Amino acid sequence: MKLASAVFAVLGLPGAFASPPRSRDLDASYTFDRYVADFSKPYRPGTDEWTKRERIFDRNLRAVLEHNAAYYGDDAVGRRPSHVLGLNALTDSEPTEYPTGYDKAGSSLRRQRRGGGGGGGPP
Repeated sequence: MKLASAVFAVLGLPGAFASPPRSRDLDASYTFDRYVADFSKPYRPGTDEWTKRERIFDRNLRAVLEHNAAYYGDDAVGRRPSHVLGLNALTDSEPTEYPTGYDKAGSSLRRQRRGGGGGGGPP
């Protein structure tokens, strides 16, 4: 038992890893500074990248809060959304920056470079 306590103390567990608030607890007091810490973002205050990402984050946070207000609000009965929104590592990204999924063309090129065929089988 002492060993487990020592390991948790050295690792700083539990509680060392910040996490964003759950959707029900999320409100306008959640800041970009906290988001950067919660998601271990590499941005530095005062840089152009920080300013850009903060602007995108603020816009996306407002959209999340508006949507969730409709879900959790008492006046939304009958037109309540079927889901809630939360924050993730993409909250400070534009939709054009989102990953688009598996790149089949790229995997085909890798097979050709390795001497394999460009056919439809797995790499």
